[in-house]
Amino acid sequence: MQLSIRDKCWLVANIKRVFVGPSAFIFFMMGMVYMQHEKTLPPFFTIVGILGTIVLVITGFYAVKFAYQIAKFAEANFDEVVSRRIKWRTSNVELHEMKYRFMWETFGWALFSMYAPIFAIVWLIGYEINV
Repeated sequence: MQLSIRDKCWLVANIKRVFVGPSAFIFFMMGMVYMQHEKTLPPFFTIVGILGTIVLVITGFYAVKFAYQIAKFAEANFDEVVSRRIKWRTSNVELHEMKYRFMWETFGWALFSMYAPIFAIVWLIGYEINV
């Protein structure tokens, strides 16, 4: 099933509601698992190790790549996302600023929603192996 352009625009406009919640929950659970065992945080490399660091770098590259594509889609379809009332009530300079602020915000939330679960899973696996 192929999503229509309006469905994709809705997903981009509501990225905080749809995708960030589960990612934040997984990231929060990572902290809860850790806090049950210890009070001080060992060095990052001790927990994750070489293999985990390589996995995080590679997946981080792809997460940035896909977040960039989502942000470019948000920029290209900003007119679909913004309401008509905003178009008529604000100046072109404000619309331009809103467009790029929306693009960077979308990039940040997309990157977080893709990378936070990967980071948490790699960190938890490394932590459980080292405990």
